[in-house]
Amino acid sequence: PYLFSCIMFKYVESMRKETLLMMSRVYGAKHKTTGEAFYDSYPLEKLVNLLCYEDESEATEACRHYGITVEGDQVLWRHSKFREPRDPIKQLIIPLKPRKMIRTIESKLSGATRLSVCRGGVSGQGATLSNEPTNVDAEALLKGRQKAQAEMKQKLAEAKAREEAERLKQEKIKREKMRQERLAAEKRAKEEAVRRAERERMRKEQLERDRLEQKRQEQERFAAEEKARKEAAERAERLRLETEAREKKEREIAEAKRLAEEERKRKLAEEERIRRLEEEKRRREEEERRRIAREAELRRKAEKERIRKAKEEEERRIEMAWRQKVENARKVLICRLLRKQMRRHDSLQKSRNSLSKLDPTCTQYPTSDVELCKDLFCSAANGT
Repeated sequence: PYLFSCIMFKYVESMRKETLLMMSRVYGAKHKTTGEAFYDSYPLEKLVNLLCYEDESEATEACRHYGITVEGDQVLWRHSKFREPRDPIKQLIIPLKPRKMIRTIESKLSGATRLSVCRGGVSGQGATLSNEPTNVDAEALLKGRQKAQAEMKQKLAEAKAREEAERLKQEKIKREKMRQERLAAEKRAKEEAVRRAERERMRKEQLERDRLEQKRQEQERFAAEEKARKEAAERAERLRLETEAREKKEREIAEAKRLAEEERKRKLAEEERIRRLEEEKRRREEEERRRIAREAELRRKAEKERIRKAKEEEERRIEMAWRQKVENARKVLICRLLRKQMRRHDSLQKSRNSLSKLDPTCTQYPTSDVELCKDLFCSAANGT
């Protein structure tokens, strides 16, 4: 319907852009080995009918806007790369505004007025709110319908005449196009034959050039190998001479080093001998000093031992003397104590004896008490 087509007009340009992008990717796809596009061209007339352009000029303008190459009535995908133009200053994408779609949308109007469009006159059966007009505008609506029908009939007649003329024109253009295509095909066939002949000639020339180049390379390689052999022989001879000179120099250096080493070893041996003699002398002197010190130490120890023994002997003698004195003093003390005790005891004993021996009838003198003291002294010594 007309109103739905008007609504969809807002999305026409975006759908055309997406379609051209996908077609450029699909038809412009290249073979991996040869690098040629699978589909080299696409008819411009078919693109006009596919994307509902008004004419070929609008389709050509749209293709060039997105960077797609158009030559004559063919779209060449191989030489195309889809891209959207940008503003050189602001770097914003420049959109392509579509033209008024008379052939696709406006032709559905069929001479209807705006009032008729708003009331659903061109939107199909059931698009209006009520099929019965009111009494107020019934007459005006009737006149409008009659006028619209007359205009519609006139426009339909004009449209049929235009369509017939357009059909004749398209047939003529188609015949001319077919003739041009046939001529172009013949021309392309001739050009292709010429190109094949040229490619064959170029291939043969290339083969000949490759053969000559290979032969030249072989000669250059042989000359380079010969030169390399000569250079290698020269380098080997030079290396041999350098090696001999280096070996001779190394032998001389080694001999000088050997002599220097022998001299150094001799000096070291002499120094070692002198050092050993000095060490032996020092060792002997040290041993002599140690022996003298050891003898002196022994004499000193012997003297100390003698003095110690003499001192011990003297101390032992003094101690014995003291012990003797103490013993004598103890004996004297014991004797004195015993004597004192004995005196007391003797006096008591004498008294007792005297008393016990008193015999009133006896007229003899009492026995001497010397033997009695001796017995007491011996018993006291044994008890101690």
